[in-house]
Amino acid sequence: MKNNQLEQLLTELTPQEAAIIEGGAIFTLHSIDAINPTAQNDPRVRFGGTPMYLKSNMLAGDFATIEKDVLFDSPTPLRLFDWDAPAGLAGDDLLGEITINPENKIDNGRFEAGGYALTYSVA
Repeated sequence: MKNNQLEQLLTELTPQEAAIIEGGAIFTLHSIDAINPTAQNDPRVRFGGTPMYLKSNMLAGDFATIEKDVLFDSPTPLRLFDWDAPAGLAGDDLLGEITINPENKIDNGRFEAGGYALTYSVA
């Protein structure tokens, strides 16, 4: 393959495809399901430093489809908080946390904490 052909091929990649080729991955938060939240019913989801979801007063039986993507290339925490307005993240209560590794591809991941279930994938 000639240099200009290779250059053209690489410039046609989306940022997501380039991240995967360079050893990164795409984290996708698919949904949140309020199975049985207690008084802590204001879920805030963050993936590393990226806000993924925030809802005030999510009650048992509520469900939300999110479908939000984040590119990442190192182990990154997925955190679920109970949002405490107006304090924001500094005053939020951590309900649970797991670390997501870009090397571990996952089709149907599930993380449960604080009466909520998050579904996600890593590609």
